[in-house]
Amino acid sequence: MPHPRSFYLKLGAACFVLGGCMELFMINTGFYNIVTQTEAERWEQTREEREERARQFRASVVEQYRRRGLEPPAALRSDRPDA
Repeated sequence: MPHPRSFYLKLGAACFVLGGCMELFMINTGFYNIVTQTEAERWEQTREEREERARQFRASVVEQYRRRGLEPPAALRSDRPDA
């Protein structure tokens, strides 16, 4: 036997109220502030790690050029002004 339409309206309203209460709880406890700070720290850390990996990769490529007796391209040299 299918449920009447009023059942689904009540269920939807109850879920809406429950979700609103959860949001208020998270706002009042500072949950979003903590998550924002944690995510910012994580992004900063991964940015630093990416930059370090790029420096290591660039250094290894320059070393390979020098082992072969070649001059590395200007984009790979560390003496360029924007490096």
